[in-house]
Amino acid sequence: MNRVSLSIDELIYGFYSEGLFEQAIGLRQTYFEELNDEQFELVLQTSCRSLLSKELLMYDEHNHRFQLTEEISSLIKSLNYSPLSLKL
Repeated sequence: MNRVSLSIDELIYGFYSEGLFEQAIGLRQTYFEELNDEQFELVLQTSCRSLLSKELLMYDEHNHRFQLTEEISSLIKSLNYSPLSLKL
């Protein structure tokens, strides 16, 4: 695996995308608690575009949804299940 650099908002997007809502919500409350839902939605849209430009997110035309690449998906899952990761 090559080196991957993610911003905190991209990491939150990754957790949401993988269905790891506890992690995503915990990070959101820690780093973006002052933003309302509308403002945070804009942050997630920006993260989506950023991940697309890094080629870590792909659009699945068949299912009409965005999907993390296998490389970043496994990284996000590893962070979730690691006892020394970002448990908030």
